[in-house]
Amino acid sequence: MVCTIHQPSAMLFQMFDHILLLAPGGRTVFFGETGPESTNVIGYFNNLGASIPLNQNPAESIITTVTDKSAGCRDWAQTWLDSPEHTRLLAKISALDTEASSGAVSSGGGESSGSAYALPLFKSSC
Repeated sequence: MVCTIHQPSAMLFQMFDHILLLAPGGRTVFFGETGPESTNVIGYFNNLGASIPLNQNPAESIITTVTDKSAGCRDWAQTWLDSPEHTRLLAKISALDTEASSGAVSSGGGESSGSAYALPLFKSSC
């Protein structure tokens, strides 16, 4: 499921298993599992010097952090691109792509169609 929410409550934020956080302009600042009570995403930002308190709404704190344009503030989109988390994500995506293109992914019926899609792009109604 894909959902966009602007400044969700802490309770709503914790309902997601994975999140894609975007900075203004659509640049990724975090993509991954949130963790129990958002500990993974909070830990990511805290480990990089942000102050995201566990007792506050992580969504509001992260928005404030990544949109701060004062002198000396971090470019969070570039930080994501340089992070080990980003590197691991790219490796995982590459492995999944390799697995899919090798035909190792089952179509559910025990045989692989060799197609990247579940159904042909053009399917006859007859």
